[in-house]
Amino acid sequence: MLENFFKYIDEKEVKKNGNFYKIKIKGDSLGGQAMNDLAMSVKYIIYHEINEKIRIEIEAKIISDLATIVVFEYIIYLLLKYSNCSVYIRFRPSILKYTQSFIDGSIVGDFINSNQSFILKRKDYIHNFESEAPYTNLHRYRKLIKNDKDVNKKINKVSTDAYNFLQNQLNDEVYIEDCVEVIGELCSNATEHTKEDCILTIECGYGLNEKKQKKNILSIVVSNVSENLFYQNILHANKQGKIKVEYLDEAKQNHGHHFGEIVSDEYSIRYDEEYFYMVSAFQKGVSSRLDQSDTGGTGLLKIIYNILGKTDDNFCYILTSNKVLFLIEEFIQPKDKTFIGFNEENDYLSAIPAKKSLGKSSMSFGGTIFSLNLISDKEKNDE
Repeated sequence: MLENFFKYIDEKEVKKNGNFYKIKIKGDSLGGQAMNDLAMSVKYIIYHEINEKIRIEIEAKIISDLATIVVFEYIIYLLLKYSNCSVYIRFRPSILKYTQSFIDGSIVGDFINSNQSFILKRKDYIHNFESEAPYTNLHRYRKLIKNDKDVNKKINKVSTDAYNFLQNQLNDEVYIEDCVEVIGELCSNATEHTKEDCILTIECGYGLNEKKQKKNILSIVVSNVSENLFYQNILHANKQGKIKVEYLDEAKQNHGHHFGEIVSDEYSIRYDEEYFYMVSAFQKGVSSRLDQSDTGGTGLLKIIYNILGKTDDNFCYILTSNKVLFLIEEFIQPKDKTFIGFNEENDYLSAIPAKKSLGKSSMSFGGTIFSLNLISDKEKNDE
């Protein structure tokens, strides 16, 4: 995991300040840029074999989303696993805008709360991160799924756990069943595309939106670290002629005319082959599972589309390396049960994705993250 996680991350020198090394993460929001800054410093600490006191100070008051905390947990795990540092973290987020619920009850949140004055909790943190036992409380469920011969049975068990967890949180049975189906599909997708373990994290909490209205947010994150990025197996299989889907080559030829074009001035995004294969992974018949060429990702997106229609707002995406594909309701409506265009025309064969569908992260994640943030007035079981 160490090499894959830091594969696309540069190093940033950390200097000693008195009797400890200090890492200061600036900025109002804890998101991709903050995680990139932290990862660069932690990579320096690990690879330069610094085994002293480390003080991490985070200025942010707002957390972008649950996926940020998942990445945070990976970084601190690697720091504790591959160094002998004593680690102290100072981070005091605001209780507004869902921020508190993202970190409360998380592995890293519990570590911060119990690890004052360089008290070493390394073994507890590493055990909790690596354990296949669920790490759960009233509003959070986290489960490591080992990708071994029993992975399908494990995913079925996780789906049952997720159903029971959400039943204690929400009253809408159909909504719960749709979410559980998505969770099972995402976990299967993650393990099949990368052949690595994955981590499921679910958070159900309250927060205030920008209008100071109280809303419920259900966040679902499936993540794994792997040398195989989300699109790579499909890219390689297609180049080797192992994907027997006629329209894939036609679409690539059409999209290829736009490779290199700037599609977003804001993020300086150039459309390329990698974005094309991210989109292609969700077309019927396109799969990295070479023995199942009749399957693809349209089913997964159809379920996600149904869920998004039941929310007041949502923020959903796939991150692999630094490439982001946003799952926007109006752009992922399945057409003829075959193509999903990720654009206004819903045209996969001849039109590239809409600008709003493509993003670029400040941090390059050495693996894949599926992140669904579903905001609604869904009634919670609080009584």
